Amino acid sequence: MSEVPLRRSGRNAAKKNVPVPPSPAPEYKKRASAEPKNSTAKKIKTATDSTAIALKAALTKPVEVASSSRAAASPEEVGNAEKPAKATSKSIAKTTAKPMAVKSVANPAKTKKADEMSEGLKDGDLVPTDLPEIQTEDGSKTTIESLLKSAQKGIIIFAYPKASTPGCIAQACLFRDSFTAFLDAGYTVYGLSGDSPATNEKFKSKQNLTYTLLCDPSYELHEKLAIKKKPKGTIRSVVIIEKISEDGHTGKVLRISPASPQISLQIAKEAVGIDHASIIAAAAKAKEAEKKTSSNETNFPISIVSVDAVA
Repeated sequence: MSEVPLRRSGRNAAKKNVPVPPSPAPEYKKRASAEPKNSTAKKIKTATDSTAIALKAALTKPVEVASSSRAAASPEEVGNAEKPAKATSKSIAKTTAKPMAVKSVANPAKTKKADEMSEGLKDGDLVPTDLPEIQTEDGSKTTIESLLKSAQKGIIIFAYPKASTPGCIAQACLFRDSFTAFLDAGYTVYGLSGDSPATNEKFKSKQNLTYTLLCDPSYELHEKLAIKKKPKGTIRSVVIIEKISEDGHTGKVLRISPASPQISLQIAKEAVGIDHASIIAAAAKAKEAEKKTSSNETNFPISIVSVDAVA
């Protein structure tokens, strides 16, 4: 049995016999060079370099001409040319020296004290005879001149801001305990404040003070003694005045100084020339005298009379 040949369509046969076109070869891109050849950037760079070289030459040229022609210039021109250079060197030196300068810083506490104090008498001044009048704690009037006349060698005035306050109590008691020592040295102690006589009288009685308290509510004497606190008040301080008779004056200021309670006592001791040992001896002497007085009052003989005898 013979095989039957398969028939193919003309379309498939035509499609099979069509040759396939070859695929195009791949194109390889060349990497751009880091430095472009004859590009705009290269031209700009070249022009910039040329400008820099020309500018450098232009800047150096006047300096050379000036230096070469300086020898031929007149002395006046040379002097005028050197003036800006000197000024520049001075300003540079000033600027350089500024960071190295060390400024002394004042103590804030001392500066404040100096600002608060009023102007008046100072160490070594002669005391005028027309100082303002003041009162004592009992209301009587007196003056510094009168106090100096009644003293042997001088007076010590400690100033306190307000009676019956802790600092003022401490200061008053320190001078109370040293009162006898100062009196033996020829100096009479006084306290001074802006309190009224009634307030100071209570203060003196409560603290058993053995000296007179001076009252200056107007602060006029404070101002003359340079111990007034602005605008109104007392600077804690000590004033030592020596008794003299010179050109119509009755006193000379030995010391006027703001001070704490303890320091004010120390300043007064040094000014009048007494030491700590003499103060202790004087305090012991005063206590012994007080003991004797109290024992005499206790042992005072009392006579007892019977009622029957009287009858």
